[in-house]
Amino acid sequence: MVNDRRVVGPTRPRNPGGEPLVSVVVPVFNAASTVVEAIESILSQTCGPLEVVIVDDGSQDESVQVVRQIKDTRVVLLRQQHRGVVSARNLGCAAARGEFIAPLDADDLAHQRRLAMQVAYLLEHPMVGLVGTWALLCHEGGGKQVFTPPAADAALRRYLLWDNPFIHSSVMFRREAFRQAGGYPPGTNEDYRLWVRIARRWQIAVVPEVLVTHRVRSTSLSRTMPRAAALRARLVGQWEAARLLGPWWQAAPALMVTGVVYLAAVLGAGLDGAVGQFVRRIGGRWRGISNGMPRNQSP
Repeated sequence: MVNDRRVVGPTRPRNPGGEPLVSVVVPVFNAASTVVEAIESILSQTCGPLEVVIVDDGSQDESVQVVRQIKDTRVVLLRQQHRGVVSARNLGCAAARGEFIAPLDADDLAHQRRLAMQVAYLLEHPMVGLVGTWALLCHEGGGKQVFTPPAADAALRRYLLWDNPFIHSSVMFRREAFRQAGGYPPGTNEDYRLWVRIARRWQIAVVPEVLVTHRVRSTSLSRTMPRAAALRARLVGQWEAARLLGPWWQAAPALMVTGVVYLAAVLGAGLDGAVGQFVRRIGGRWRGISNGMPRNQSP
């Protein structure tokens, strides 16, 4: 495995006042067409001292070459053989020097005030270990939706018993909270399970403003995974949330519903037609997904 930490562009002193405050970790696998735009959305932030840790996971396209062309000493490039996104994320977070770590997927965008607002929130709320934001969802066909999960700790904990309340590219967490949680766990739904483990020791929150753009792609793992496998992964995350967060009587309905739907998927049964559409619509509204931007928000 190549694990050389190299600065992209000419070497000059970093922040002379100390380490970067925020480390943005961007795992990259064959993302040459989008990674530069993602990095530039970070470099234009209004936040204080930061670094951008790019982890190339054995890309076979021009990803490494386009990253090396960025002339900014805040950008750091790590490389490894292809081991998957969990390994890449853990490598990047382990190398991060900032007090706060902000993941960003290589095809997503951070809005200009994202990091500054999240840093301010974490500095003002020392008991909060992770803070997310609302997100704009851009679909391949041109459709747009917004994801507006609840902001308060209690509501987010209830949400975690059912599903993942955070778009991955929207979160910022304390490096110490990440360390205590043991990093991203192996397997699928690694982000969901990490949030649960952080919530076991820390409060969690959401800044109620659209501060990231998440591109929803048909080729993503979550959309190409067989339905039964996806439901099983959710069930694993729900069971971890039930064990670590509870209480059991709030967790039981989520486990029961997902368990029944999982068995139906395994047996080949399913919901379709008007019933399926109704269930998906109700589920989307409950999860905080809606069409149209909230008031005073812009894409």
